[in-house]
Amino acid sequence: MCLRAGKVLFPLLNFAKHISNAGLLCNIFNIQDCKNYRPAFACLIDMLKKRYSKAEICFILNSELKDQVNESMREVCKHFNVKLVELHDIEKQNGHPSISGMKSICDQLLEAGL
Repeated sequence: MCLRAGKVLFPLLNFAKHISNAGLLCNIFNIQDCKNYRPAFACLIDMLKKRYSKAEICFILNSELKDQVNESMREVCKHFNVKLVELHDIEKQNGHPSISGMKSICDQLLEAGL
């Protein structure tokens, strides 16, 4: 997490291995809901919006993730009116951004106004 000038930035990288469409979005979260990616992500955004109510919350979507992760993040961010920056064409070595990939990430974030 990076806090900068009233913005809360969250890079979501390759941590989501399994996705469930169970419990797409809900207003009440419990432990069982949060065992699935989409409701857990919705719960995270809900808690962040409450805790950092005056901050602009932005999520960063890494490239080359599963379509289910991408769609889940798009839908949840849209539901909560949270900015989502979708990275593209990131050069990687062993699944991690290379030096060129890091520069590309920086350039894309600047282009997005972050």
